[in-house]
Amino acid sequence: FDTDTRNNAASIKTNNNVKKILRSPLVDKSEINKEKTKSQKMMLLYFRDFEIETTPSGRVMCSFKLMLHNSMDVGVNTLGMQLVWPSMKTTAMFYDVPARSERYLNMTLMGQGCYSMDQQPNIVVNLCRVKGLSGEGCSSSIRWVKLK
Repeated sequence: FDTDTRNNAASIKTNNNVKKILRSPLVDKSEINKEKTKSQKMMLLYFRDFEIETTPSGRVMCSFKLMLHNSMDVGVNTLGMQLVWPSMKTTAMFYDVPARSERYLNMTLMGQGCYSMDQQPNIVVNLCRVKGLSGEGCSSSIRWVKLK
C-alpha cells in the first residue's frame, strides 16, 4: 500500500494491476460554508410598494412592483414564471436582466386573494435561460425574499 502525499492518492498493487484511490483533502466545515456561499449566486424575488385598495364599485385591487435582483456574474436572458398564492395566481416574465442588477415589473391584481399575498408564493418556473446554467440549475437559483 503506497501513499502519494502530493496527489492525495494511494496506490494498491494487486497481480500486476495498480488501482488508484483518490482521497479528498481535509477541509474545515467553515471553509465548506464559505465556498458554498461564495459560489451560490442567486436571483432574488420580492415585492416593493405593495398597496391594497378598494374601488368605488367594491372591487379589491392590489398593486406592487415585483422585483428581480440578479446577484449572479452573468445576465439572465429570460425568466418566465407563475407565482401561486393560496387564493391568487399570476404570471411574470423578465427579459435581459444584466449581471448584479435588478429589474421590476409593475403589477396590479384584482380579487380577495390580495389579502393572502403576505405569504410566500409557490414559484413555478416555466422558462429560465442563463448562460452557463441548465434549466434546472437556473430554476434552483431563484429565491423568494420577504422584506420587513
